[in-house]
Amino acid sequence: MKRRTIGFILALLLIIAALPITAVSTAQAAPSDATLAAAYGAYYEALRAAADEYGIGANAHHVDWAENVYRGVLHAELIHFGDSAIPQLLFIYDTGYGPEHYVVFLSVLGFTAGIEEYFGGHIGGHGNSIRVVIDRNSIYYLHNSYSGGFYDDEHDDPGYDEYFTVRNGRWVEVPEAEISINREHEFGGGADSVNAVLAQLQSLQTTPPTQPSAPSDWAVEEVNAAMEAGLVPNSIANAGWQRATSRLAAADAVVLLIEKASGKTMAEIAAERGWNLNANQFSDTNSQTVTFLKYAGVTTGIGNNRYDPDDDYNRAQIVTMLGRASEAFFGMEAQGTNPFSDVPDWAAPFVGFAAENGITQGVGGGRFDSNGVLQNQHTAVFSYRTFTVFTQAS
Repeated sequence: MKRRTIGFILALLLIIAALPITAVSTAQAAPSDATLAAAYGAYYEALRAAADEYGIGANAHHVDWAENVYRGVLHAELIHFGDSAIPQLLFIYDTGYGPEHYVVFLSVLGFTAGIEEYFGGHIGGHGNSIRVVIDRNSIYYLHNSYSGGFYDDEHDDPGYDEYFTVRNGRWVEVPEAEISINREHEFGGGADSVNAVLAQLQSLQTTPPTQPSAPSDWAVEEVNAAMEAGLVPNSIANAGWQRATSRLAAADAVVLLIEKASGKTMAEIAAERGWNLNANQFSDTNSQTVTFLKYAGVTTGIGNNRYDPDDDYNRAQIVTMLGRASEAFFGMEAQGTNPFSDVPDWAAPFVGFAAENGITQGVGGGRFDSNGVLQNQHTAVFSYRTFTVFTQAS
């Protein structure tokens, strides 16, 4: 009975709240090398302090329930999520609490003017499997529990999975269908990961990485407006504004635009339309955003059941996707008269729609530059202008 009581109390601790980092709100807010070096230095000291207190993977394997045998920092890595241009430090540590192994802690540290905890808290209990799941826009942890008389009758053996994240400063449970998994980790005795990150952070204090490119002068105002409106996915915002947009990042941007303009999440729209986002539509990507757009007819891939997620997108392709999204989700007739001399037939009606609605003015000389490489700043600007069209029409 004592074990059940302690376990129940610890389960309640999952509602620990935390305050979010202040997001980078404009495209011009890229941190300086000095700021990055200070962030990496702060992360290093925080991780070093945790390692000094708990050890690194010390006694990380179960030996005897009567001893505190799990104590130690079990894992560490630098991650990018949210809107911050500075990566965050994620680390997992075990306090060795109590005569039995109950609680592992997850901390995610971010840096603005100084180091802050983005969120952290108990993520384990009574020998359960602990995994952290990271997608492009957020971070979750998966708590896999077994009942065995330990939890209530609602959950039966062999166990059940719960995904949690922080929204509006509170722990909330997230349906598995909403999570697009990029990386998944299981933890235990990760001394190598901790030492590697410590060494990396120490090095980065004096040699921070090159900053992503700033937007061109012509794009700054609208890129900033797109950032403020929440229209820029991390796969674009953290990659450099003058770098090429990949096909996967373009899909992320179009879906984010649909969500912001409709006021509904991708998962909500998919549920309304009966789309299974876990049923991959292409053989070379399991991205739910790509699956969502395939269901909607916004993308058809490149043939042979492939999407080619890592290839670059061009200007005609993104405008075509935006036009198809206008038709599929906002009831518009995205068919216009193409005013440019270099647009292929398959894209002409959508480019015409974009031109008539101020989404594009071309590149001058009567040209649209259809095959020109789509830069991240172009994607942000196209998304913002299309968002303006959607909101004015509603």
